[in-house]
Amino acid sequence: MSRALPHAQDALREAQGTLVRACAVVGLDACDATLLKFGENVTYLLGNGTIVARISAGLDLAPQTARELRVTEWLRRHGVPAARPAEAGAQPIVVGESLVTFWEAVQASPQPPTLEQLAGALRRLHAVPVPDGLASIDPLWIVERRVRSEGSAAEREVILRRCHQLRAAYHRLEFSGSPCVIHGDAHVHNVLRDDAGTVVLMDLEHCGTGPREWDLVPTAAHDVMGWCPRAEYRAFAEAYGVDVTASPTFGVMNAMRELLMLSFLMRRARSDTRIAAEVRRRVVTIRDDIVPRGWVAF
Repeated sequence: MSRALPHAQDALREAQGTLVRACAVVGLDACDATLLKFGENVTYLLGNGTIVARISAGLDLAPQTARELRVTEWLRRHGVPAARPAEAGAQPIVVGESLVTFWEAVQASPQPPTLEQLAGALRRLHAVPVPDGLASIDPLWIVERRVRSEGSAAEREVILRRCHQLRAAYHRLEFSGSPCVIHGDAHVHNVLRDDAGTVVLMDLEHCGTGPREWDLVPTAAHDVMGWCPRAEYRAFAEAYGVDVTASPTFGVMNAMRELLMLSFLMRRARSDTRIAAEVRRRVVTIRDDIVPRGWVAF
């Protein structure tokens, strides 16, 4: 049985205080806000039911946040359904060491999007013209940022050494097409299906230009881990028109995705002893190159 640690409660109280201060700045009411997600970002649905507030910890995320706000409007103009910033004045709102953005709430369908629908949304995204000034992605920057404050020194050494190796290997890869606009963290939990059945792209803070294969890797990585039904992955690959696991680039990109999944879990390890044990096991499998990984999904 897992044991909740005080850190999670303290972080949640801090997020609630940040929400109240940010809402006061833009004239919104933080009363009766509902917590939607508590992870790397903290999101709340405000009491009016029409606006979502997202809190990102760290002022160093300002360039990514500003880029996300620009890109979502660009995608809307090109007919790609994406999260829309709320009319709340200049964003983001700076509260202490956090950045707060406000978004129009999506009236979600009770039926979640399928992997096949995710593939269709990615095909539309990858077909839009690349906007001027959109930076190319660095898939591993967020791993390095996360591990600065998480894990033991030995764990950080393993992960950062692997980052260095994989970044060098990534820059040597040859991809099949030109760089395009990519989501950057494209998995089924970063899209919503609205009540009209339209699939809407969410959480675009990792968006940039890069190889379209990178957006296919998260779903393929779950298939490799055995975390999604094989038939659903086949439907995803067929709907997009590419099975990225057959690409010679997949081995390197899948290893990069493993680091992203590991580093994301490390923050949650501070408040859950089961997750902490899983993180330690994952680090060992990467350090010793143990395959199959045998990772447990959380």
